[in-house]
Amino acid sequence: DQRGHGSSDHAVLYSWEADVRDAAAVLESLGSADPVAVLGHSKGGALMLQLAESIPHRVAKVVNLDGLPSARSWPDVP
Repeated sequence: DQRGHGSSDHAVLYSWEADVRDAAAVLESLGSADPVAVLGHSKGGALMLQLAESIPHRVAKVVNLDGLPSARSWPDVP
């Protein structure tokens, strides 16, 4: 769950950047430095694109299912 969605508790801070930092923290908590494939749907798809841009050494592949459209230039992640 993203903060404040699904079964997660409500939080004081809600922002796009906070969601990306939360996703990075989840990857860090896995304990492995190996890049992983990430999958996101809708807002999650767009967040995974930004995660890949933010920490490309941790993201091997991105699957974006119906992610939010953006005029931003996204990284070319295999």
